[in-house]
Formats: sequence, structure tokens, C-alpha cells
Amino acid sequence: MTYFFICITIISLILIILISLMLVFLRRNYKRKTRYAVSYFIPVITAIVTMIYIYQIVFPIYSDILNVINHNYITTTAVVDEVSEHRLSIVVGNNLYYVNPYDNTYQKGDVVKIKYTPQSNFIIQIMTGDNIE
Repeated sequence: MTYFFICITIISLILIILISLMLVFLRRNYKRKTRYAVSYFIPVITAIVTMIYIYQIVFPIYSDILNVINHNYITTTAVVDEVSEHRLSIVVGNNLYYVNPYDNTYQKGDVVKIKYTPQSNFIIQIMTGDNIE
């Protein structure tokens, strides 16, 4: 659960940085301090990247805050199909789940029981082997 809130903090900081960059470049364009014609498009590009980032990453995680606080999770049991290279995510039953990389008690082919958030698919608890009831 703490990993979930750490991720929310990092994601919020990235969002603040993207919006700040967009505002800085907009201000430079407004004051006509840009040197190259290409730099006029930087605010448009950062705005598009920010909107995609908000839609794909920020909205699902922010919508799961109340689920985490109220302990409303979805539980499923399946076989791990794939583990990412840096152990940040796993694929279970054709679904991608984000997991705490320090919780490395699973391998490819293990039968696991996971509790995860409904919107963002963050794994809150993962059980393998004898821990499965």
C-alpha cells in the first residue's frame, strides 16, 4: 500500500514538471524570446504529451485512491505468464499488473493469488505457493 502512495507522489511530480515546462515555453513564445521556429511547437508537443500522460496514467491511479483507503480490491488466482525485466510489472492471464519490485517472491509459471486495484492494476498483495488458500 505504501508503494501505491509513493507511485502517486512520483506521478504527481512528473505531472507538475510537464505542466511547468509547458508554461515556461508558452511564456517564452508570448514574449517572443524564441530563437528558432521549431521552438514555437514545443508547448503544443508538451501539451499533447501531458494529456496522454493524464489519460493513461494519472486518471486510473487517482481514481483508485478511495479504493485503496477503503480496502476495496479485486482478488484473482492465476499463473504468472511473464515478469518484466526490472520486476516492475507482471502479466497474469493477458492482463498487465504493476507490482512492488522489492516483493520478488514470484517467478514465471508460478500460481499466484493477487489483490489489485480495479482501475490502475496496482498489486497490493501477492501470494505464491503455500500462502494461497
